[in-house]
Amino acid sequence: MCEISRKQVNTLKQVKFAPYSDVYRDGTLAVLKRNFPWMSRQSDEKLYHWLAPLIAYKWLGDTDPGDIPYRNGLVILDGDNVVGYCGATYSYQNIDGKKRLYVCFSTFAVDEDYRFYIFPAVKELCTTADVITDFTPRESMRRLFVERFHFQYLNDKRIFMLPVPSLSNRVKLRFIDKAEDISDPQQRKVFLDHNGYNVKFCTFERDGEKGGMFYCAKWYMKWKKRIPCGRRIDVLKVYNSALLSRNLREIAWKLQMHEGVITFFVCDAAFLGENFSHPMKISRPVSRLVLSREDISQQYDLMYSELSTLLA
Repeated sequence: MCEISRKQVNTLKQVKFAPYSDVYRDGTLAVLKRNFPWMSRQSDEKLYHWLAPLIAYKWLGDTDPGDIPYRNGLVILDGDNVVGYCGATYSYQNIDGKKRLYVCFSTFAVDEDYRFYIFPAVKELCTTADVITDFTPRESMRRLFVERFHFQYLNDKRIFMLPVPSLSNRVKLRFIDKAEDISDPQQRKVFLDHNGYNVKFCTFERDGEKGGMFYCAKWYMKWKKRIPCGRRIDVLKVYNSALLSRNLREIAWKLQMHEGVITFFVCDAAFLGENFSHPMKISRPVSRLVLSREDISQQYDLMYSELSTLLA
């Protein structure tokens, strides 16, 4: 990936970057299909329906496009031809009371002869960002980000938990449907920013101690061909990880019953801490990467990313 081919040298002056817009829709769909086998089997209409949440998210509001030129992603052009698409979502979040611009990479699809341009494309996407993340990198991109750009791991393990009945009724769960039922202003903002996506919010309380989580419930047809089709819960953000960890089995069971889930409750290990237990759990590796001058490990979550926006 790091070597420049003769074709790349010959086309160096022709290649340019441009913010994604509907002008490049057909070319972007074509480059996605050339680089992802499963996408090549989809119609343009279905593939665009899948992509749309990543290029039409609303939480930036009326932010001047000049401040975030690649808010809908970046296309790599050779003349008038789209030869690459680098997806990214941007969001403003607070770190210790300070407003910071996050960029979260999503889908990268670049034709083989142009992959050298991933380097300058990544830098272009990050020009104005304070925090850079990628929660779903392909293996080749993971190596690139870790070895060349010195990304760090926010989390490297996910826990998959099968439904296990719990007779305990010590934790009270409340499922929130309306923003006005959320008293905390930051939680309310996250809720409103993800309105229209498959993101849900619930609170949990035991003996006066309170917590909460954002999650999504999606259909997965298979998981390495060994798990039956079904709906699963993916946890995106946790408030009070210690309370969740101490009551994991009961909370997971009640959530699974509420959602009618027959397979997994899935949670990043970083959301649980070290002292958690569940009788039927499977651990699997995952790469959640970050590049930041500030420590955001205590504010780690998966909101404002493709994991919270892509449709089930």
